[in-house]
Amino acid sequence: MKKVKSVMQWGKIILPLSSIRYYPPRFTLRNPLMQGVTNAFEAGHEVAVIVFKLSNLHDLIEPANSQQHSKLQKNMKKLFQTVVELTVDPKELITLHDYYGEGITLLITVDHDRHSISNIDILFKKIKDEVSHSYMKQYSSVYPIFEVGYM
Repeated sequence: MKKVKSVMQWGKIILPLSSIRYYPPRFTLRNPLMQGVTNAFEAGHEVAVIVFKLSNLHDLIEPANSQQHSKLQKNMKKLFQTVVELTVDPKELITLHDYYGEGITLLITVDHDRHSISNIDILFKKIKDEVSHSYMKQYSSVYPIFEVGYM
């Protein structure tokens, strides 16, 4: 089974950026993040990087339970993907990325004719609130608290 998963991961190398926007694997031969950012710059846009970091992780899981930690990370990633698919215009989405397990980063194109700082604030607050609300529906024990920032 591990060999099959490994082969499937390598098969993603040939997929176009639009097919691997959500949690793209890290390739040595190709960096989908860099490709998306470069494409945005070449089209005359800027890129906003929005970081969502779960600050109360220790309250959500037992410290000694690594299996619970990986399950929580998978669930959070799925929640973020679902909310981003519903919230962000696919033309503006560059990628949703798991930043080495530290947090989740959302890269979007920014066109100053249509976007402003307040629009970005509204977007990340909406994503944060929707993810937190969805998490509370699944696990009503503790409310997740996110540290959010962008540049």
